[in-house]
Amino acid sequence: MDQIFGKILLVRNAIRQIFLPPIPPRSHSQLTFVMPPKKRAPPASASASASKRPRRAAAASAYTPGAFSEETLQEDSSRNPQPAAAAPARKNPKTAVSPAGAGAGGVAPLPQPAKPCNPAKDRDARGRLKFAGHAEFRPNLTPRDMLTRGMHGGIYFHPKGGKPGVLYPRDKFPEGIPGVTADEFPSEWFDGVEERLFRSRTYSTKNNKYGVKSGLDQVGWETSGWIHPIDPRGWTQWYFRFFQGRRLTGGEDERQISRWTGVCGPKGRWKRNLLNKIVAAASQRRVEPHTLLDDHTISPVVRQTLLHWGYEVNRADLDEHLRQGTPAGPYG
Repeated sequence: MDQIFGKILLVRNAIRQIFLPPIPPRSHSQLTFVMPPKKRAPPASASASASKRPRRAAAASAYTPGAFSEETLQEDSSRNPQPAAAAPARKNPKTAVSPAGAGAGGVAPLPQPAKPCNPAKDRDARGRLKFAGHAEFRPNLTPRDMLTRGMHGGIYFHPKGGKPGVLYPRDKFPEGIPGVTADEFPSEWFDGVEERLFRSRTYSTKNNKYGVKSGLDQVGWETSGWIHPIDPRGWTQWYFRFFQGRRLTGGEDERQISRWTGVCGPKGRWKRNLLNKIVAAASQRRVEPHTLLDDHTISPVVRQTLLHWGYEVNRADLDEHLRQGTPAGPYG
């Protein structure tokens, strides 16, 4: 069979040489290249809408902040490694990321401040603080509560505390971030509070209530576009001033309250996260969930994060959470 098949191939090749003309070789100049079709540009309306979508910077994965939070939750450092280098600065259209000071981006204090919050009177039935004109804003920790518990690694009111950011580099601001001081606030807030808890030069988890690191550094806050120069330390500085009666133009108060709502509000991401973990732990241990409200071994990083936003979950929060249909058993 192999010999017959070989003879058939020889006959076929002979016939092709007789009836088919030879193909002459072609030079490179004679070759024709077919270019791929050009991509059509999207219509102007499509490109405009695409430009409104939030872009992820190349270094965004290094920080992975919560959608509503200026805190990077690092309960498992192996899953959330620290960035090897700082992310490049990027601007957020909602903020003016420049050290221009008060008045930048149309934001400035109103000439007539509101009355300072009175914690003894300005609370609702659940113990949450009330602020006139801002019914949706209900933190339950006062500035003094936050200071005495321990927050931000103790560096918050030291102008050079922690790693320097990108808006106020040390070569141009050798004294640190301007406007960062505890002296503007009532002295009774700090009575009996160790200075290491609010004016340390170096971040230490020992200065945090839950003994863990929770949150970005100054670079992370600034490059994420969360910082307005009128409050260069961020949300907590804004809250302390808001508590004292300062009100801002330009929608800045509303922006900061909206951020708080996303963290600690009725559907706040991290408040619900902690409550879910408490309920899950109760089910696993077969105990009643209210007994675990103060169990700091359950998500200490989220607890520290909520503290930075002026909130601690309580029995009323858990009751509401369970009423909304969260599985609550079995116990005992």
